[in-house]
Amino acid sequence: MKKNDNMAILIQHFYGNRTVTFISPDDFDAIMLGKLDTKLFEKTRAREKIDRTIIRIPDTENLVLVYNKYQEEECLKKLQQFIQEINECKNRFNPSAVIPEKGIVLYSRCIVCRIDEDGALVSLEQEDCPKVVKYLTA
Repeated sequence: MKKNDNMAILIQHFYGNRTVTFISPDDFDAIMLGKLDTKLFEKTRAREKIDRTIIRIPDTENLVLVYNKYQEEECLKKLQQFIQEINECKNRFNPSAVIPEKGIVLYSRCIVCRIDEDGALVSLEQEDCPKVVKYLTA
C-alpha cells in the first residue's frame, strides 16, 4: 500500500481507534506525538521528548508496533492519577440511603425525622433510630 512517497500506517488513538492513513516518513515522529501540523511540530521539536520504541508483532515477519516511551510514561502517570481520584471519589458516590421496598436509592444529603398528623416535621424519638438505621449507608 503506497501513495506517492507516503507510507500507509495504522494509528491508534489519533482520529479515533484503528485509523489507516498515509504520512510522509519525515512526519512519523510528529504524527506519533499526535501533531497534525508538522510545520508547527518542527518549531516545538526541541521541547518534545521523542523515542521510537519498537516491538515486533508476534507471528509476523516484519510488522512492528512503534511507540514513544515518554508519552507512555506520561499516560501511565495520568492513568494512576485518574485511578486515585476515582478511588477517592468512591465514598462521595456511595448512596446515602437505600429503601429497597420502595425502589429508592439516594445519593444526596437526606434527613430522617418524624411527621405529625398535620404534616409538620418533628423530632425523632429514641426508639426511631433502630427502625431507620438499616436504610442509611455507613
